[in-house]
Amino acid sequence: MRTIIFAAAVMLATGCGNKKEEAAKEAQKASEKAVELQKEATDKAAEAAKATQEAADKAVAATAAAAADATKVMADAQTVAQSKWDEVERKAAALREKAAKATGAKKKNAEAAMAEVETRAAAAKASVGRYTGAAAADMTAIKTQADADLAAYSAAVDNFDKTLN
Repeated sequence: MRTIIFAAAVMLATGCGNKKEEAAKEAQKASEKAVELQKEATDKAAEAAKATQEAADKAVAATAAAAADATKVMADAQTVAQSKWDEVERKAAALREKAAKATGAKKKNAEAAMAEVETRAAAAKASVGRYTGAAAADMTAIKTQADADLAAYSAAVDNFDKTLN
C-alpha cells in the first residue's frame, strides 16, 4: 500500500511539475509575443514620425520655392515699373526744359500742364517705391496701383507735350 501511495504521490508531483512547466512556457510565449507586438508598434510609430517629418520638410521646401518665385515676380514687376517711370520721366524732363523757354499764353498753359505732371509724377514715384520691401501678398494691389499711376503720369506728360506744341 505504501508503494501505491508513493507511486500516486510521485505521479501527482510529476504531473504538477509538468503543469508548472507548461504554465511557465505559456508565460514565456506571452511575454515574447508582447515584446514582439511592442517592437512592431514602436517601428510603426517611427515610420509614421518619419513620414510626418518628410511631409513637413516637403511643405517647407514648397513654401520656400513659392516665396522665391513670388520674390522674383515682384522684382520683375518692380523692374518693369521702374523702366516705365524712367521712360516717362525722361520725356517729362525734356518737356520741362521746353516749357522754361515758352512765353505768353503758351507759358501759362504749360505751367498748368506741368503742375499736373508734377502731381502725377509724385503719385507714380510713390507707387513704384512701394515695391521695395513689400510683402508678396500685397503685390497685386501694388502692381495695380503702380500701373494706374504710371498710366496717369504718362497721360499727363502727353497732355503737357500737346500743350507745348
